[in-house]
Amino acid sequence: MLIAFYTELGRPELLHLLKDFGYDLLIPRGVFREVSLDPSFDRIQNDIRDKLVLLNELTGREIGELKSRYISLGLGELEVIWWGKHFKGRNEDYVCALDDLKARKIAKKLELNIIGTLGIIKLLNKFGVISKDELFKLYKTLKAKGFRLPDKF
Repeated sequence: MLIAFYTELGRPELLHLLKDFGYDLLIPRGVFREVSLDPSFDRIQNDIRDKLVLLNELTGREIGELKSRYISLGLGELEVIWWGKHFKGRNEDYVCALDDLKARKIAKKLELNIIGTLGIIKLLNKFGVISKDELFKLYKTLKAKGFRLPDKF
């Protein structure tokens, strides 16, 4: 999900605007490692210093149960789910940002709060950060870049 704002949309500032509405942007280390392979990594790394918070490394023991139970998920998705369970268990406010369909289904099954790229864009529209026209433009951009999105929006 993080990558979509940097690459497919080319609009990371939209993601950063969530901070103005009280959201902390937390990045699991597994997600950080996955995005380190992306061409936009330098930009992401710079933003981590100023706008994003890198979460602590998880031990094999911490992530092991999820990893063995949900073998089809990547480390990034597993860590997002692990942190969601962690924050939920501590009764802290959180939302797991996931676009991967399998990861979303698992997170829903675990009764975690989730949002995806499209949900964040809709939220930004609700907050008045982007217009309805901009919302539809971003939706069309994602669709054109191969995002699996509903035909009706």
